[in-house]
Formats: sequence, C-alpha cells, structure tokens
Amino acid sequence: DGKSTDGIFPAASIKSLFEDSDGDLWVGTWSSGLFRYSRKEDKFYAYPKINERNSAHVIYQDSNRKMWVGGWDCGLFLLNHPKDMANVFYTHYSHRIGDDASLSDNIVYDIVEDVHTHTLWIGTRVGLSIMKQENPGTFINYKSLHSAYHIPCDEINSLLRDRFNNIWLGSIGGGVLMIDTKQSPFTFYSLNLAEDDVPTTAVRALFADADKDLWLGTGSYGLARKDYETGVLSFFSHIPEFSDIPSVPTVNYIIQRKNGEVWFATYDGGILIYEKGEKVKVLTESDTPYLYSDCVSALCEDSKGNCWVGCRGGMGISLADGGHYRCGTLSFAGGGLADWYHVKDIVEDADGSFWIATANYGIIHIMGDVQHPETLKYSNYSYNNGQLATNS
Repeated sequence: DGKSTDGIFPAASIKSLFEDSDGDLWVGTWSSGLFRYSRKEDKFYAYPKINERNSAHVIYQDSNRKMWVGGWDCGLFLLNHPKDMANVFYTHYSHRIGDDASLSDNIVYDIVEDVHTHTLWIGTRVGLSIMKQENPGTFINYKSLHSAYHIPCDEINSLLRDRFNNIWLGSIGGGVLMIDTKQSPFTFYSLNLAEDDVPTTAVRALFADADKDLWLGTGSYGLARKDYETGVLSFFSHIPEFSDIPSVPTVNYIIQRKNGEVWFATYDGGILIYEKGEKVKVLTESDTPYLYSDCVSALCEDSKGNCWVGCRGGMGISLADGGHYRCGTLSFAGGGLADWYHVKDIVEDADGSFWIATANYGIIHIMGDVQHPETLKYSNYSYNNGQLATNS
C-alpha cells in the first residue's frame, strides 16, 4: 500500500512484474504507470507518464540491458536512461495505418529477445512483430492474412524463450508455435560447372591448401579449384598450370607436401603434381618405380618427409633422400601374406608407425624405419584372422 512504499506506489491493477539484471523489480500497471523497486536502496521509483493510458502492460529487458515496455493499445516504448530519473525519456514505436513496416498493432501482449538473431519479438493483437536492434522502428510482421510473412494465427499473447533458446508463441485460438532460429553450422555452396560441360555435383575429394584455396575432385570429371580471395570456382581447364593436361580422371586423394607441391591421386592417371607457376607434372606406373599401378588411392607424407603412396595392387614410398621403396609382398606377424592389396588410406601414428586401410586385407599395421627396410614389421587385422568383421 501507499504507506509501505512511502506514498510512491498507489493501489493499482498490476499487469506485469519483471526482475532486471541488477535485481531491481519493475512493476507495470493497467493504468497507473510504471514503477521500479531498487533492492539496493530499498526504495520505489515512479516513472513519468508513459502514454495516454499510462499503461505498462508488459516489461522486458534485452541482452543489451535495454528496458522495453508494451502498452495496452499504446504501442511499444524504449526507456532511455532507465535508472537516471532526472533524464529518463521514452522512444515510442507504434502501428501506423498503411505502413507495413510499423508495429503490427498497438495492443502489445508480450516481448522476448531471440538470442540467435538478436532481434526483439513483440506479440500483438494482430500477430508477431520482429525488430532488428540495428534497425529500430522497422518491423517484420507475421500475420495470418495480408502479409508476406505468414503464421497460422493472429493474436500472439505470450512469448517464451526456453533454456535451449527456442522461441515459443502462445496464441489466442491458434495453439502454440515453436521456432528454432539457430543457424545451421553448415554453409551450402552449389557446384555449378555447367559452362564447362561438367554435368555433376559430385565431390569425391576435398583439400584446402596453404593459400586457403579449396581443391575439389569433381566426380569422374576431374578437378576444380575455389579461389579463397576471389571466391571464383574454376574447372582445371581454366587453371594455367594444367594447360598441358587434356583430362583429369577421378581424383581419389589430395595432399600438400612440405615443399608446397599439391599431389593429386587419380583413379587411372597416376599422380598429378601441382606447383604454382609451373606446368603440372604427371607420375605414372611406367616412369615411377614406387607406383604399383596408375590407380592411386591414398597419399601420406610422413613426419620425416617420405611420401607413402597407396595403389590398387600395392604400396610404395618416395623417400625424402630421393630414393624409393616398394613394399612388395607383406609377411604378417602371426602368419599370412599379402601380395596384392588395394590401399584406401594411410595414417601415421604418434609413435611413428603406420596404419594402412585396405579394400581386401582389412587393416595393416607397419612398424620400423622405411629407410632401413629390414626393420619393418607387419601386423594384420582382418576377417581372415578373426580380428575384424570385414576385410574392407
């Protein structure tokens, strides 16, 4: 009563209570105005008349600590300097007939902020109005009729943001709606190479090089590159270094060597080696002793600068000192041999050993120093020896 609030707070019909980030309690009334109780001072404050009805139907504070008040048939109000009682004033946003970007209606039921988009959502008698904080006074209005933004009901009389930051809309006569505005972590990029007569959207290999350019193995049609600085996607035939390469087979694997070269393992064209400003080199089974076939399916440069090359049929290594090594027939600890194996991936372990994924011998583990082949030891994990449920 008036005595317990030093005569500040009258007998009134209370419509809204809100605790702000400082712990102060805001009180909105039907027609007696807006009040705030300061816990720190143990004191009530009465605010200047907010509108012609002196209606403070709903109160809200956003993440920027701005205080908002919705009035009954009076629109939306922003409190400027909300705790400086000598300088507080209101910014008013209202519905204007014929202005589709104004507040959808002056009867404001509820207010909430969407933390994903940092927009203010206002439930009104006519629908839902959404205002971007950086564009105050301009609203996107969702209505059941006569709007480009549709919702299946009119009066949005309650708004709630749950602990998962979904927004719930309660309506009069239209049930409950839930909206998740969280943006997908994925960004979609279309693969449009139609002008190069490349009728595919398949991508079999991806690699981002040291210049942040993105290389794409485009299905069975070869190779494309997305330039990081320009954003332009170019088919290999438009990349000068590939001018002597009439066609590129399916690209299975891409790596960048420590010397900056980008190596492309292809299905039946061996290895293509790209270096900026130089013509692309081609390594094939006929001229490269560590290739078991022109179907190259895996590449791995190890911590010592050796490059492991997995093929359909076997595996070889381009040694850092310029030499090479062909793994040949593998004799497994515990018994068993592998004389023809299709390598699908190669990974160096932290201990310097190597794990080889194959299409027909499960997983092969290699320990030892490839510079000293006599130290190499091979273990196998496959269906054949009961260590895996499959060989591929």
